[in-house]
Amino acid sequence: MNDSSFKLSMTAARQKFKKLSGHNNHYIITCLVGLNGVKEGKVRKDPEFSTSWNPKDVTSSAMRSRNYVLHSSLVWIADLRDAYTEEVIRNELATNPEIFKEEDVSELGNIRGRRGKGDQKGGRAEELKYLCKMLGIDDSASQKAWLALVLASINLRNEFVHTFSTRTVDPDLKRRLTESKVYIHDNFNNLDVEILMKRWGRSYEENLSFKECLSYIQATDKLVREIDNAICTRILPDKKAESCLQNYFQSFTRNGDKKILQLLIEKLKKYGAIHPA
Repeated sequence: MNDSSFKLSMTAARQKFKKLSGHNNHYIITCLVGLNGVKEGKVRKDPEFSTSWNPKDVTSSAMRSRNYVLHSSLVWIADLRDAYTEEVIRNELATNPEIFKEEDVSELGNIRGRRGKGDQKGGRAEELKYLCKMLGIDDSASQKAWLALVLASINLRNEFVHTFSTRTVDPDLKRRLTESKVYIHDNFNNLDVEILMKRWGRSYEENLSFKECLSYIQATDKLVREIDNAICTRILPDKKAESCLQNYFQSFTRNGDKKILQLLIEKLKKYGAIHPA
């Protein structure tokens, strides 16, 4: 079987993303189940915790802790997605520019160059929108809905993290969510987009629900998988194998690389990084 019969199953960036985000919803539910026990007075501090814990209002403390878990989880998944995008652009798009249109690579570079300079056309959301556009994964109803929810999570993440956030919502985001509201309702536990948008700009205690948090995480996982699949189908296995060798062995040259390349492909096959097409 020759090398052309193999394809990459996922990038190294997605492997890292999966490792750090794989069971997020389960962890959140576990925390909230425990906090509900605290609120109901069924849970007490174990002696093994060598710290003081004696809240004046246990119910209030449990509810505030619940908000902390939800908000922290949303920031976590938003930043993991951002780290994934950063790595996949740096390691895959930058090293394989020939598989994308030159003008797309150039425009994505321009958007990235505007990040951190107060330019709304250079933020995380704009970068993600353009990446999805150049990969052709912003057409189907499911792709549009996933992207809309991920963009909403970025908006909320910025509201939580940036103290001086203006809490303004891009009209394009409202449009995307509204256009996808039926799909989102039917595929994300009856999530109501209108209620979701009304929460924006409210107090810390009211701007994120349990259902919304889990939906943002689910949509992020689906969109990252879609982006990764689109990239992997464009990268030739031998090209990727050579890139891996270059990353791990800086002295790698093309002298006698056929044997090294074949050995690496066998290793990647063994550990599931590539598989028969």
